[in-house]
Amino acid sequence: MRNNGLMQSVLVTGAGFIGNALINALKSRGISVVGVARHPRSADVIGGDAGDWQFMLKLMLERNVDTVFHLAADATVAQVHNMPYESALNNVRAVLGVLEATRRYGKARVVVLGTDKEYGEVEDADEDAPLARNSGVYGASKLAATFLALAYRQEFGLDVTVARSVNIYGPGDTNLTRIVPKAIWSFMKGIPFTLYVPAGKRAYIYIDDLVNALITIAEKGRDYPVINVCSKDIKSSDEVVKEILKYFPNGVVKEVPSPYPEIRSQSLRCDKLKSLGWQQTISFEEGIRRTVEWWLKTKPIG
Repeated sequence: MRNNGLMQSVLVTGAGFIGNALINALKSRGISVVGVARHPRSADVIGGDAGDWQFMLKLMLERNVDTVFHLAADATVAQVHNMPYESALNNVRAVLGVLEATRRYGKARVVVLGTDKEYGEVEDADEDAPLARNSGVYGASKLAATFLALAYRQEFGLDVTVARSVNIYGPGDTNLTRIVPKAIWSFMKGIPFTLYVPAGKRAYIYIDDLVNALITIAEKGRDYPVINVCSKDIKSSDEVVKEILKYFPNGVVKEVPSPYPEIRSQSLRCDKLKSLGWQQTISFEEGIRRTVEWWLKTKPIG
């Protein structure tokens, strides 16, 4: 099914911001790809539940899948904070459906997208860093999911790698619980942007660099159980907003205490990923410029 480790038939769970970008990138490389989401919004995505292993297995068999990217999750701190039970259950159930289907299928590579929130409050952390330091319910739910992936790798020999990424931003992200799209939308609408303080520092990676990292991990990273996806752009929340304000000089910022558990500083090392040939290509300044231009051109939210 594989040609020197290259992908031929791919299944992507989750068809949001990251899933759509990944699907488009795979298609541009001539790879057959299908997405699965509960609420499909494009012809490349079919309706289905990633947590239903029987459904997933049937789809793998029908399409002769050789690679699975598992992205489906309740994917923001705010969402999980507001619905902790439902979100944690969704995140664990979805990964279990994918893992069990792949175990029974027996011939697919799996990349599970995790998050730096699984480490919690750490700086310059490699893949062996301590986990779950002030990670909150969101980080804990993602950690539970990736622990299950690693357990399937160890116990059943499943060809699975967890990719733990820093914060992802870029064109196509319209989730207003995330700082970049919310700030741009607020300034476009002339609404004061609510900046949560204290402003913790995070690493930010542009969507194209993240997609290239996932593809690199799928094709070259099978020897590693966990691979970090890092960024050299480590910014506080107020620095992120100041960069966006360059394009909206009349924008207004209102500071309020954060309603969520805040990590003061967080960053990752990704020497393993770089050893596979990946490198970051888009700077934060360039990424924000492209993202603002996309919003101004498409106006995705009224």
